[in-house]
This record gives sequence, structure tokens and C-alpha cells, in this order.
Amino acid sequence: TSEQRHEALTQFYRAALHDEITRRLPVWEAITGLYCAGWQIRDMKTRWGSCTPGTKKLRFSLALARRPLVCLDYVLLHELAHLQVPNHGNEFTALLDRYMPNWRDVRALLNGRA
Repeated sequence: TSEQRHEALTQFYRAALHDEITRRLPVWEAITGLYCAGWQIRDMKTRWGSCTPGTKKLRFSLALARRPLVCLDYVLLHELAHLQVPNHGNEFTALLDRYMPNWRDVRALLNGRA
């Protein structure tokens, strides 16, 4: 049925994204020196990711599975940066600039503006 196909595709995307996060997150943690306490994939409708600095938990949108891997790298870095800086101010953008100088271009690609 169409529901079964949708569920199978969702599970495929979830497994693929899980594998990529498992592979890439430790790399970004080592680069930045910022480490999360755990993460999960959610079917988010309005965000690519979120962070709770108090618990050091990260959440990533399932929709990232349908974006280029550089977009996943950007979201991983973005959420890790929130562990140090909870807002999007100058200190936050300086962290992004330091570790991914082209982050603005990647964000535009992620949001379909590139």
C-alpha cells in the first residue's frame, strides 16, 4: 500500500541518517572540542535541528537525509556550537566562521536558496 511504501522509505531515510550522524558527529566533536551527551532523529516540520544546552542533547530532523551531506555537517556544527553559545549572536557566528567559513553558502543550500 502507499502507507507501507511511505513507512519503508521513512525507515530507509532514518537508518541512512543515523549512520551518517554516527560517522560524522564524532569528527565535528573532535574538531570543535564540543561534545553532546546524546542525540536523536525526529520528524521535525520547522527545524533542521535543535539543542538543549542544559542537558547537552541534540535533535536532528529526519528531512536532513534528503539533503547533501555538507548540509548535515552544517547542522551538526550549528547544534554543537549551541552547547557553548545558546543564541545566534556574534560569538555564535564567530564559532561557525572558525570551523566552517562557507557556512552561509551551505545554509542557503540547505534552505533551498542556492
